[in-house]
Amino acid sequence: MKKILYFLIFVVCFQIHAEAMKYRVLNDTILYSASPLFEQYIVKNIEKDQIVTLAGDFSRDEQKINGIVSKVLSMKIVYNDTYYNINAADVIPASTDEVFDSSFLFEFSGENEYWIADYYLDVIKSKKRESIFKYEPYYADFKKNFFNWFDYNGWWDIALQSYASFHFFNTCIIIDSSPLYPTYFINKIMTVSNGYNVSAITNYTPDWNSIEFNHDILPWFAPYANMEQLTLLLRIDGGYMDVYVNDESNKMCTLVQVDKAFIDQFEYLLKTNTCDLTNVTFPRRADKNHTIGTSCIVAENLRLRKEESTTSAALQTMQTGTSVKILQLGKKQMIDGITANWVQVELDDGTRGWCFGGYLVEK
Repeated sequence: MKKILYFLIFVVCFQIHAEAMKYRVLNDTILYSASPLFEQYIVKNIEKDQIVTLAGDFSRDEQKINGIVSKVLSMKIVYNDTYYNINAADVIPASTDEVFDSSFLFEFSGENEYWIADYYLDVIKSKKRESIFKYEPYYADFKKNFFNWFDYNGWWDIALQSYASFHFFNTCIIIDSSPLYPTYFINKIMTVSNGYNVSAITNYTPDWNSIEFNHDILPWFAPYANMEQLTLLLRIDGGYMDVYVNDESNKMCTLVQVDKAFIDQFEYLLKTNTCDLTNVTFPRRADKNHTIGTSCIVAENLRLRKEESTTSAALQTMQTGTSVKILQLGKKQMIDGITANWVQVELDDGTRGWCFGGYLVEK
């Protein structure tokens, strides 16, 4: 599994925004003074609703409490004029009353799904790892752009550690993408009908192994200055998320939500230049609307049923790529985060039945 490197160095100008970086403790918890792996580093209890100030950095740590070790995102804070570390999951921005839905948050356990750049869908469908050069061309000349990484077998070893994935926490958004590991420190989350508006401050930290890298080619860097206050507009559409900066005329990028099976095969493709998409589910945008008479193909293996219901008897499983013709529209339903109509279809051999339209793509 991909290494998650969270090494963030703060500059003097961070102090300008100190007042904006206040956090409220969600529940009674602990503060610790060094690596939290050992219980003797637990140095102080802190009560719910106390206010702390972000003071230095975020880091991935292992926290051991009562003999149980778990991975956490640790943040350095000031409390009562003393520096401590605290589990970032135990605090939220002091100026917000709203937080991200729990299913939206990054989990070190891998239980929740991952948000990655949408162009990785094209990369994995191509089954050719070099297709990533179209979107991230610096890998094509990795010895120049990653000059201290010569002990790697090839560019794909670097890509395994630095492909763009967005990790959402209530305290920050970390883009796990070498070489600058851009991070957005959150000071307010606002829920809207189709996602979130997030007030945040940018922070870019160089990966010193690739400091000469030209970062302007990636949308989540330029033209946003380090320590710049901005609003990220996260617009969720099924398994897609369109990310805008300040207003919806300024699009940063599009993300897709994928599961561990996708990530495993994507990483296998980078390692071996081959992959197996049999059990891979591809994200879809919501509100798939079809019209009668349209010819479609099955986007991934899909049950053909006797009636318009997941509990109805299955007639057969239509394989990915199967051609169908839509005969009738049925009820609208949300399945797997996709809103679409059930549709009655006819296969090339004349078989008729019902299937969920969210997994059909027009020819």
